[in-house]
Amino acid sequence: MTDDPFAFEDDDKTVLRPGNLHPKQPAAPMQSGATPTPERAQQPIPLLGGINPLEQAASRLLPLLVTIRSSHHHPAPDQLRNQLIRELEAFKTEARDILDDPKKVTQASYVMCTALDEAAMNTPWGHDANWSQHNLLTTFHNEVAGGERFFTLLKGLGREPHENIDLLELMYICLALGYEGSYKIARNGQETLQKVRTWLYDLIQSVRDIPDSALSAHWQGTSVRESKLPRMTPLWVTLAGALALASVTYVSLLFSLGARAESVVSSFMSASATPLRVRTVAPPIQPVIQSPTQLTLSEHLEPEILRGQLAVIESFDHGIIRLVGDNLFGSGSAKINDNARALLSQMTSVLNQYDGAILVSGYSDNIPIRSAKFPSNLALSKARAESVSAILNEKLTQPARISAEGRGSLDPLGDNSTKQGRQLNRRVEITVYY
Repeated sequence: MTDDPFAFEDDDKTVLRPGNLHPKQPAAPMQSGATPTPERAQQPIPLLGGINPLEQAASRLLPLLVTIRSSHHHPAPDQLRNQLIRELEAFKTEARDILDDPKKVTQASYVMCTALDEAAMNTPWGHDANWSQHNLLTTFHNEVAGGERFFTLLKGLGREPHENIDLLELMYICLALGYEGSYKIARNGQETLQKVRTWLYDLIQSVRDIPDSALSAHWQGTSVRESKLPRMTPLWVTLAGALALASVTYVSLLFSLGARAESVVSSFMSASATPLRVRTVAPPIQPVIQSPTQLTLSEHLEPEILRGQLAVIESFDHGIIRLVGDNLFGSGSAKINDNARALLSQMTSVLNQYDGAILVSGYSDNIPIRSAKFPSNLALSKARAESVSAILNEKLTQPARISAEGRGSLDPLGDNSTKQGRQLNRRVEITVYY
């Protein structure tokens, strides 16, 4: 078994196909009757202080990446795409002042293009708007999909981490914000993706060389004169001590980076981009006409609702199945218990009666978690959403329409200062589009 985290990557693949430093003319609009694109908003999105200068240059794009990924609807995909093109041009201009190598500027642009494209194409509206036919990667780099090349590029940059640390940290943020690329559909993709994240984490820590702080200001004991008699330390004691020290160091660094990443990610996810001020004539809303025999989501799940196993919130075009997290998982765990597994398995037959996209969202309370497996609440909430998604996928007739995301402590239902409120906030929501 190889230790290479990029299990199916090919070393001989080109890291990046040369592309124009300036984008092509925008492709034909995705929707008919689109209005002219407005100039850049009068109140631009403020720059956020990043960990490194390149992340700061991308701090207008990163909040948009989060907003797009978590959006269920968008009234004007064409205008959004044109806004992203302008923001990417601004990002490249700032990146040229930071990076002295034009190739690295192109690579940074490639990373942001493929991350933004994936976020849009994984939304219900992105699919309906044919975003894949008019994506940012095609506009800037003459490529259709970058899901695999992102990781090929990452592997290449990782060979010289000191020279590429700013770009590597930007790619780490994209991964922390949910980018999956080709691993989303690959066999054992999530397991491999976790190995890649861990590898990149270790790489960044080795370059940044963040020192551990002492546990106590007076940790040293009283000096004792050493005996003149020779002492032999058994080899197994030395090895065990080294292993223990390495484990403690790894866990402490994991906690440190987890806290930093969650802080950055939370600021991005809570940031709201300046709304587009576009005058458009909204098309008439087509009413959803259900056949007399078609049951609503609440009617399908009425027995489970009455037993208190779940709640359903319905809208005209989608429904949300809300599951209490404490009924699904043990404390600090993403492993689904047997009773919840049976419930989710039964629920799949209901989901198969709808053809729309399915989004599984994991939520947590705001009490920080610190474990070697889950360095942050965001990581735990995403792992829980993926566990639920995996169970549903076992019997789902169209597995490609389901996706999972972690929201951490965002969007609380209850007061996190109370036990009851925190219990409400620990939940998994399954959004089903009709």
